[in-house]
Amino acid sequence: MRRSGLLHANGADRTPYEAAPWEDHLSLRRGEDWRALRRWLLGSYGLTDVITDTPLPPDVAPTAALELIERGRGELARLFELAAARRFSGETVGP
Repeated sequence: MRRSGLLHANGADRTPYEAAPWEDHLSLRRGEDWRALRRWLLGSYGLTDVITDTPLPPDVAPTAALELIERGRGELARLFELAAARRFSGETVGP
């Protein structure tokens, strides 16, 4: 989440991380969240999901929550695209 937010806001994340979650050498357990997030992004997510799966405060409209979630999904999808492009070219995302 942090990486996608910094990428979106600054165009890059220059934080020196211990490892990238998309690296092939990581154990299955260490890449588990990355793969789960990818599956979530590949699936559909709509207003019904917001209404049935997301506990919202009473003053938040489900449509407003969906718009926020869609923006976040877009930021995350961009990180996945960048990671895939750099992985295939041999580059790293970040420093």
